[in-house]
Amino acid sequence: MSEEQKPSAGETSAGSSEEYSPMDFVYAGLRLNAKGERFVSVRVVLDVGELGDEMLFQYSRSRDLNVGGIYRGAQFSKSGARGLDKNHLRYSGRWPDEAMRIHWLSVHDAAEAERRTRAMETEEGRVSDLEKALVPARQLYESLRRRYDKAGLVALEQAVLAALRTPLRKVESDNGKKAD
Repeated sequence: MSEEQKPSAGETSAGSSEEYSPMDFVYAGLRLNAKGERFVSVRVVLDVGELGDEMLFQYSRSRDLNVGGIYRGAQFSKSGARGLDKNHLRYSGRWPDEAMRIHWLSVHDAAEAERRTRAMETEEGRVSDLEKALVPARQLYESLRRRYDKAGLVALEQAVLAALRTPLRKVESDNGKKAD
């Protein structure tokens, strides 16, 4: 998100003289600002195949939609929107440009991963418990790094990821209790 963009809450006060028009929009996913606050990104459909500039609004669960989806039911002005919540909207299809959908989804997924990483790091003791459990692997990694063994580093990283992806065994899923 650029410094110039100022995300709004998306709703303008009742006394506002701004004109709102019903318009279709594309949900472009989640965005984070520098403080880690969540916003939703939408782009108004101006014409067939043409989108307006990105608009950012405060995140709420009711605004969590399908990335790349086209929605009807919201009203937009030059600086705000009304009716961005799920209960006001109707899904009308997906944006036809697959490359744009893939880009929006990758930015959305990166923002969500960053948010979850920040949340996990702030949970007291969570990261340190994980680091403690990984001490043997971290020691081996440091040893390989000191020896400039790039192939060994890559192999260890791949082994750790493969181990994380391996489903839990019955013994492991019962918190270490042996089955009778």
